[in-house]
Amino acid sequence: MPIDLPRRTVSPPPPRGAPASAAQLAAALAALGMYDGTGTDTGHAAEAARLGGDAPYRMHLADVIGNLDVLLGMLIGLSGLLDDG
Repeated sequence: MPIDLPRRTVSPPPPRGAPASAAQLAAALAALGMYDGTGTDTGHAAEAARLGGDAPYRMHLADVIGNLDVLLGMLIGLSGLLDDG
């Protein structure tokens, strides 16, 4: 006797939202222990002005998050070399 299973439905992907704000990206870095900024609106505005606007500042923060795996991989690799010697 066949088992009657419910049909599996596939949900459409969520709509693309607005890009993460500088505060959200900074909070993600802070949660990883990799952010040493003030975390205030004034601090974000000053850093955005220094880098040429909000978009370049957000791109900078996102780039740091994206490169953490490379940095951590290098540190792990170096620690293995130092432990062997």
